[in-house]
Amino acid sequence: MKMSILDLIVKGIPEVAIFVLGIYAFSKTRINWKQYWTVVPIVFVATYIIRMLPINYGVSILLSVILTSILGIAIIKITFLQAIKASLLTIVAVLIGEGVNFYILQVAYGSQKTLEIIGDPIAKTINTIPSTIVFGLIIFTVYYVKVIHVKGNKDADIKQEDINNRM
Repeated sequence: MKMSILDLIVKGIPEVAIFVLGIYAFSKTRINWKQYWTVVPIVFVATYIIRMLPINYGVSILLSVILTSILGIAIIKITFLQAIKASLLTIVAVLIGEGVNFYILQVAYGSQKTLEIIGDPIAKTINTIPSTIVFGLIIFTVYYVKVIHVKGNKDADIKQEDINNRM
C-alpha cells in the first residue's frame, strides 16, 4: 500500500490526528495536549511503516490496533480495556467513513470510473477526502457527546483538577 507525498499530507496527517482524538473520545478521556502531540507523530510514522510492509490490509489494521492500544495505555494512561475498545471503535469509524465515500463515488461516477479513480494516486487522494471528513465528523461528535457534554455522566473520565479548574 504505497502512499504518495500528497496522500501523506492531505490524508495521512489529518487522519492520524483524528484517529488519536478518537482514542480520547471512545475512552471518554479529556485531551491532554502534551500527550496528544506525543502520540500523533508516533502513530503517523508507525502507520506509514506498517503500510509499507508486504502484508495484507487486515493485518495492517490489526497492527494499528495493537500499536494504538499500547500507546493509549503507556502515554494516554487509559486502561487496557479502554484502549482496545477505543482503538477498535475508531477503526470502525474509519471504515464507516471509507464506506460512505466509496458509496458516494459509486453513485456519482459508476463502478468503472470509481476503479479508475482508485488506481490513480492523485485522483484517489482528492476523491477520498470525503472519507476523512465523515471520519472526522463521527469522532468530533463522539468526543463532544462523551467527553465535553457529559454533565452528570458517572462514566466520564473527569479528574478532580478538572473540577477545581472550573470553579
